[in-house]
Amino acid sequence: KPTIRGLTLRSTNLVIKDNLTINRNARFVAENLTFGGTMPDGKTNVITLIEDAVDFGAANLVGVKNFVNESNSIFQGADEATFGFDDPGKGFDSIINRGTISATAPYFKAVNFQNSGMIIANNPGSIKIQADSADLSGGSCLSEGSVEISGGDVIAVNSTITAGTSGPLGESGFGKLLINVTNRLTDFGPGANNVWQVN
Repeated sequence: KPTIRGLTLRSTNLVIKDNLTINRNARFVAENLTFGGTMPDGKTNVITLIEDAVDFGAANLVGVKNFVNESNSIFQGADEATFGFDDPGKGFDSIINRGTISATAPYFKAVNFQNSGMIIANNPGSIKIQADSADLSGGSCLSEGSVEISGGDVIAVNSTITAGTSGPLGESGFGKLLINVTNRLTDFGPGANNVWQVN
């Protein structure tokens, strides 16, 4: 897989279907940005940030309104990865994660947020999600630190949230699960099969 020193891609609708390692600067200029999608060889799409490229936010996601990380896509390596979170308004119009997003501190802000994939915070970072409407159904949020979810409506069915880690001797990772919902938090009743754990 190629290593790229600096990358700038520009289009109204930008779809990245490639394995990329970026070591200085990644800049995506688009209204609609998608990582992954159907690839001819059926392989997984992997975007890895290393060295000077690990800070990822508004300067890297220029003009983005809608972001999709498809089920065959892995985005990894960032320290703080902010998807709409550094926007003083409501962030992106929509964020959909069906694949894997891994960073020290993955932060998301959108009008509509959906996670049916996996979001991982490591080293020990935290996951933050702010949305008018957040659907966590079928997805996982795994954090070595805290998980913070805030918004108007939050739906969760068959979801997994783990905040904090348990060490080999059973010691706590001092995780926190913080939920602030102003309108509706629902799992639609029995059979929702949500597993939320704080260590």
